Amino acid sequence: MADYLIVDDFEGYTDNIDADETIFQTWIDGYFDGSSGSTVGYLDAPFAERGVVHGGRQSMPLHFDNSIAPYYSEAERSWFSPQDWTAYGGGSLQMQVRGRTLSGVTEYDPASETYAITGAGYNIWATSDQFHFAYKELTGDGSITVRVDGMSEELPHGDPRVGVMIRDTFDNNAANAIVFAEPDPRTRLTARVTTGGDTSSVATIDGVGTTPIWLRLTREGFVFKAARSNDGVNWMPLLDSGSEVNISMMDPVYIGLVVCSHASGQFIEGRFSNVSTTGNVAPSGPFTVSRDVGIASNPPELVYVALEDSAGRMATVKHAELATTDAWQTWEIPLADFSGVNPAAIRKMVIGVGDRSNPMPGGVGTIYIDDVRVMDTEP
Repeated sequence: MADYLIVDDFEGYTDNIDADETIFQTWIDGYFDGSSGSTVGYLDAPFAERGVVHGGRQSMPLHFDNSIAPYYSEAERSWFSPQDWTAYGGGSLQMQVRGRTLSGVTEYDPASETYAITGAGYNIWATSDQFHFAYKELTGDGSITVRVDGMSEELPHGDPRVGVMIRDTFDNNAANAIVFAEPDPRTRLTARVTTGGDTSSVATIDGVGTTPIWLRLTREGFVFKAARSNDGVNWMPLLDSGSEVNISMMDPVYIGLVVCSHASGQFIEGRFSNVSTTGNVAPSGPFTVSRDVGIASNPPELVYVALEDSAGRMATVKHAELATTDAWQTWEIPLADFSGVNPAAIRKMVIGVGDRSNPMPGGVGTIYIDDVRVMDTEP
């Protein structure tokens, strides 16, 4: 006799929407109604995850986007009849959770108005990119100005990218222009002028790039211009000629700060100050929202489970490390930890990423859930 009760092993879902058999028709997400930043499953069949599984042939992918209100992402499953989880002893709720490797991080110090941004990524080059991006939306013409104050002393590659970018989309092959400093020293403007096209060096100035250095990237219609300064007052083109490139981008575009280590899985830090923008840039304030581009990673977000009973009493349990663990982890929660909830009358279960009780802008990523069970703790 089994010593556990299966809550959901995710094996029974199909791709038949008409029969209400899909995973997102049982686990309700925020994709359709905007209630949160979650998407359960995939937009195209097969809707459940069939590659990253703990047992059987399917698991539930939960995609989260905490960069937008309400700054948390969750999926919920409800039962028409209350579930008695005291059967089989009913001592704990157990599930398998898998996250993805840690993403880069953007830290902003409001007192000094400075940024410390860590980023990995193999490169911003050729036909695809990997990097960390602190960004806002830009509509129409505009610019970003920054002083690159420095970067990590121990660099895994001699040609990292630490600078500013304007980018068409978050796709790894998107059109973009970036001006950055390198420790050689040299300063460069590179661009990918079409989606999926090759990246080229537009302008390179050797011997100039020792930090601190002031950089500016400007969008004027389809023209992107790179400039540099030693003092933030007197500006000059990156080169006397060849310091601009034509790129067609559709509004809104993304504008912000970039760090790429030029070494997969290895992080460096870029330090920035005197960051300013012109044009219709939103939201206002500092660059506090960031994400990895082209890297399958997760920010360090909370993962939480909430249970609600038939009387409407709800309790939540949180875990701080699961989102960035790229191997299956067993999360076992004593039912007693769901304080005040009657385990013999469960009506709703919620799985989420973020902090629902104190929502703050966060990041974007994916976690996987499998083999949700109520475990028997009786000897």
